[in-house]
Amino acid sequence: IVKDGEKFDTKLWRADKALMRIPSLAIHLQTADERAATKVHKENHMRPIFASAVESAFANPEAEENSKDLPLSKRHPYELLKLVSTDLGVSAENIVDFEFCIVDNQPS
Repeated sequence: IVKDGEKFDTKLWRADKALMRIPSLAIHLQTADERAATKVHKENHMRPIFASAVESAFANPEAEENSKDLPLSKRHPYELLKLVSTDLGVSAENIVDFEFCIVDNQPS
C-alpha cells in the first residue's frame, strides 16, 4: 500500500530474482521412530529466510542511518524497502505497508 498525496493506492510487486529460501528437512536421514516423533509446525518451523547476499546488504551501516525516518524501518530492512520502492517507482517514505506472497521461482 502506497500513499499518493491524500489517498492510498495498492501496487503489485514481483521480484525477478530469488530473495528468500524456505528451509527443508532431510527426514530421510532419520529413522522411522524419529520421523514419527518429529512434530513440525509449518508456519513456525518453515519460515522463509532471506538469501545470504541480500542479508549481507542489510548489514550495511549506511542503510541503517538512511532508514531512521522510514515508517516501516522498525519492521523491515532498509535494503528491502529500497528494492521494493525502486521497482515500484515510488519513494520508500510513501510505502505504508506490504504483504508478501512467496512462490517458488525455480522451473519445474
